[in-house]
Amino acid sequence: MRLAAAGVTPAQVQVAWLKEALIDPGNYGAFPTHAQTLQADLETIIRNIKGHYPNIKLTYLSTRTRAYTTTFHNPEPFAYETGFAVKWAIADQINGFGDLNFDSTKGAVVAPFICWGPYFWTDGINPRSDGFTWLCSDLEADFVHPSADGGVPKVADQLLAFFKTDPTAMPWFLKKRSIGQPPSVTAAATPSSGTTNLTVQFTAKATDPDGTIASHIWTFDDGTYSYTQNPVKMFTAPGDYNAHLTVTDNDGDFVTATVPVSVSTVFTPTFSPVAGAYVLSQYPKTITIATTTPNSWLRYTTDGSTPTASHGTLVQASSGNASVPVDTTLKAIAYIGTNLSAVASGLYSAAARAATPTFTPAAGAYPSADFPKTITIATATTGCNMRYTLDGSTPTELHGTAIFGSSGTASVASGQTLKAIAFKADLSGSDSLIAFGAYSTSANQVVEPAFSPSGGTFPVLKKTVTISTTTAGAQIRWTVDGSTPTSAHRTLIASTSGSATFSIGPTVLQAVAFASGMSDSKVHSDTYDTSL
Repeated sequence: MRLAAAGVTPAQVQVAWLKEALIDPGNYGAFPTHAQTLQADLETIIRNIKGHYPNIKLTYLSTRTRAYTTTFHNPEPFAYETGFAVKWAIADQINGFGDLNFDSTKGAVVAPFICWGPYFWTDGINPRSDGFTWLCSDLEADFVHPSADGGVPKVADQLLAFFKTDPTAMPWFLKKRSIGQPPSVTAAATPSSGTTNLTVQFTAKATDPDGTIASHIWTFDDGTYSYTQNPVKMFTAPGDYNAHLTVTDNDGDFVTATVPVSVSTVFTPTFSPVAGAYVLSQYPKTITIATTTPNSWLRYTTDGSTPTASHGTLVQASSGNASVPVDTTLKAIAYIGTNLSAVASGLYSAAARAATPTFTPAAGAYPSADFPKTITIATATTGCNMRYTLDGSTPTELHGTAIFGSSGTASVASGQTLKAIAFKADLSGSDSLIAFGAYSTSANQVVEPAFSPSGGTFPVLKKTVTISTTTAGAQIRWTVDGSTPTSAHRTLIASTSGSATFSIGPTVLQAVAFASGMSDSKVHSDTYDTSL
């Protein structure tokens, strides 16, 4: 109806500005779900715009303004999060998603070209870098919609600034007059480059040969703007920006200028070698601190305090060395002026000894039939290698039979003493203590028990088995519960022979024989099952 009232047909529409939101977005789920729903709606609307206005070429998308309601329509943070829906819709078109093609060389055109329009959101009374705020008084009584005498003029000012300065809008929005002479302008930025949180003074020197200068309008490529001739602007995020200026004279003629500003990041320093555990002999340790940000300086501390641009040992370069004692936390920053990197921090400590190797089975006396005996040597410290000896010499990192790993075996003869050491190549000086143990033949060992009948399958549910040993004066203990019998554990047969009755199905019978003054026998075991 408004187009018709203005005498404009749908076929004449070539540019649109779209600002959309969901009512009660919380009903659609928490972020990002509600923003994704709005994104899908925006993409549908954009395709519908192309259907209604066949010659549309360009559509600008904007976010909501700051809301002060807590329940009605679009409370925060939903109003702020509409920006993500806009961002994702534009990204879909850039990446060829969402059925938003505007380029006839790539297929059917179903949408106009879409891009960011003016960005209206700001955190209430907390000003943006251009000083823009959004007050309760800028809203109607619902605390959502801009008021006629507060928010509407703010939205209109920013919308006008955008259309008068944005490179995609100026060619069709600004119209040169056929009479009179346009103004001229020289624009500059000081400084024009630096690191994040860069404060820039913009200046515009404009003259008009046949009149006076009526207005200066700046936009800064990040959604901010200014109607001041010489604004001061802080750039808080890295990037390459183009500040766009349009100067208008009293006749409505104009001139434009673009001023580039480059903002980089002060990168967090790195430590070489990296923080970690090192052997005591390497302390105090020389650590190289470096940042990839050119023309930056460094400050570091080793007393636990946080370095700043005015606190800590100064390195007047982007790389330097620090001498770090053992068990010290090194902290460092890089900075240019008042622009600081994040704090790098790392603890340099003493490396612990590798765990002393263990032997399985343990050193001791064993039956002669057991020799040569296979002994497993292991350390609890991962990443270690080991060496062992059997000739009485002391193993070192360079001497003894090597085991490449934290576990291995050695074949030990009766009468030999096994010695072993664990070590790590990157922890020189942190070798384990020496493990050692003597292996010998038992002088007097009880003969291993025998079972009669031997294990097997039987047509009964209970079985009686005779257990006996040929060692005079010995006694026997037996188990069927899975535990290992010892001279003090489980059912006793106080003789060299006796019987054990137990349920089978299948059941493992184990028995050990023992006698005073002699070493216990080997544990004998067998399995009994039923055929019933």
